[in-house]
Amino acid sequence: EEVRCLAFFWSPDSKKLLYLTSPTADADMFKNLRGMALRCRWNVLHTDTGQRERWRAFTPSQPFLEEVLPNFDSYSRSMSFWSPDSSAFCFSGSCSQMTDKGYAEVQEGAWVQHLGDSTPVFVAESVVHTAWSPC
Repeated sequence: EEVRCLAFFWSPDSKKLLYLTSPTADADMFKNLRGMALRCRWNVLHTDTGQRERWRAFTPSQPFLEEVLPNFDSYSRSMSFWSPDSSAFCFSGSCSQMTDKGYAEVQEGAWVQHLGDSTPVFVAESVVHTAWSPC
């Protein structure tokens, strides 16, 4: 499946590149249909080793899609999704989580993804924008 890079953000240690991808067909369709949910994935390239990490698909919050993505170059200079130590990043949107009863449940809000972990940690509901404090 062909993907398109929608945005990218350098880590504070300048050794990792966080980038957001979406299947090309979805990204092309999203340009024409406002309000459509867009399936995306976060990826990290470790520039010192060439290693890539890729996480499962999620749906970004609507304000993220409408405000941050079209202006990601400005946002990447004024805020950070990265933790100060470059070990994790945060994002807002909808992800499915497995419950204790063994079924998938969609949760919408703020998430933290630690590098090396397979699933993000849900930290707050009803959050549409996320950023990491520099200290």
